[in-house]
Amino acid sequence: MKITTVCLLLCIAGLCLIIPHSVLTQPNNATTTIRLNQEQIAQDTLNEVRQLKNMIQHMNRTTHRTLVLLERIRLYQEQVLRQTQEINDVRDKLTEIKGKHLKLKEAFEETKKAKDAGLAGERDMKSISFEIDTLTQLEQNLLERELRLSAEIDSARANLNDLNRELDAIEQELIKPVTKEGRG
Repeated sequence: MKITTVCLLLCIAGLCLIIPHSVLTQPNNATTTIRLNQEQIAQDTLNEVRQLKNMIQHMNRTTHRTLVLLERIRLYQEQVLRQTQEINDVRDKLTEIKGKHLKLKEAFEETKKAKDAGLAGERDMKSISFEIDTLTQLEQNLLERELRLSAEIDSARANLNDLNRELDAIEQELIKPVTKEGRG
């Protein structure tokens, strides 16, 4: 038994001398490689988490900007609608006043002829003349109001166009491919 044990020890010692040193250290290198791979995977995962965090923050800011923008667009659209209805009412009143104005001018001419014939008095002429002046003043006020409303509508539409361009820019920003920093 002593001989077999001694032979076994000599064989193991011989193998240690015969086997190159790099083969004996391979498990150590494999462990180091595995550890480096795990560290690289952890670093890559951390980078991806940071990118996702940046993307989410960017999306939250973009969502907030979009919501504010959409609310402003809605308000301007309501303003344009209200002012358009108001300007249509003013134009209807102008049409009505112009019709009355023509009728009063005809009545004035008829009253003038009747006065010349002695059938109507000065009082009738003054009454019709006063109504004509009142309608003329009302017509002038409505024309000024129509111009003011038209300018306000044009301004609101210009603001709407600006807001729609801003909304289009946000849309393009969202469509862009995501870069490495997580920004769109």
